[in-house]
Amino acid sequence: MKNKGKSRFFPLDAAFLAAFVLSTALSAPAFASVIGITLNAHSEVEGPYIELGEVAQITGSDENVAKLVNLRIGIAPPHDHPIMYRKSDLESRLYVEGIAPSEYSLSGPDKITIVRAGLTITSAELASVLDDEIRTNFCDDVKIIWTEHLPDITVNPGELEIIVKYPSHRKGALPQTILVKVDGRLARQFPLTRFSSFKTPMIIAKAGIPRGAVVTLDMIESLTRVVPPGTPVIATIGECLGLESKRNIGAGEQLTYESLIQPYDVRRGDALVVVIMRGSLRIEAPGTSAENGYIGERILVKLDDTGKGIRVTLTAHNLAIVILPT
Repeated sequence: MKNKGKSRFFPLDAAFLAAFVLSTALSAPAFASVIGITLNAHSEVEGPYIELGEVAQITGSDENVAKLVNLRIGIAPPHDHPIMYRKSDLESRLYVEGIAPSEYSLSGPDKITIVRAGLTITSAELASVLDDEIRTNFCDDVKIIWTEHLPDITVNPGELEIIVKYPSHRKGALPQTILVKVDGRLARQFPLTRFSSFKTPMIIAKAGIPRGAVVTLDMIESLTRVVPPGTPVIATIGECLGLESKRNIGAGEQLTYESLIQPYDVRRGDALVVVIMRGSLRIEAPGTSAENGYIGERILVKLDDTGKGIRVTLTAHNLAIVILPT
């Protein structure tokens, strides 16, 4: 059979040629000329990654320098924990990037120190945040008395958030802690009981207020006193008016949320009309409350005719309903 001028080895030749071209491309130098890299003995980086241009002096053509200056060679350490970076670590990183040792000249210390630049928050800035928080949530008359100055602090750069924390279980309490968060993570916290107290208006009793008395304007007055953080404070007279004293309050004593309650809608001994319902049957009977209660609550009532006690739902100041099953 005749060959007709065509080589039977052409497919193999083509494959060999493709492999040769590919190997030539892969072995082509990354840089047209040798570049110089000189490591600094100590470097401070700004962002979350270590970039070569932050820890070394790079010399060569502008094009070559531009290729390496932003090369990430590691993760930045915390601002308060410097790390040691070895020259061999950089050589390994350059190798991974496809940069052969013949394409650069590396000099400088065998080990270098790298630290991350921190974000400094001054004590004045922390105090300013707290001042604004107090004025927003209480009133302009509240003042901080610093028994010990807050320190300046340094944290990792990032999205900064300063939070003023209150005791969750105490209504009206003053701030208890300052939290400093960076990128949503807690960086520092300061208990305010150590650093401050507050000069704030509070409501006190002019004279003694007996237990069960409803607070009126002539019973109270506003004074400014120093209180420690975490102390529940009623700062305005309006918050007290109409509330009832849970205990005897002495003259000059501070009124607190714990010492006052909302007056009961019905008191023990009050007369009520009890409506007893079963299906379409409706009976009204006079009764007497056997305990204190609020509208909407179930309380014990004694029927006047029989003296029998019955649990009813209080629907108004003088009306209670009980629905019996049919």
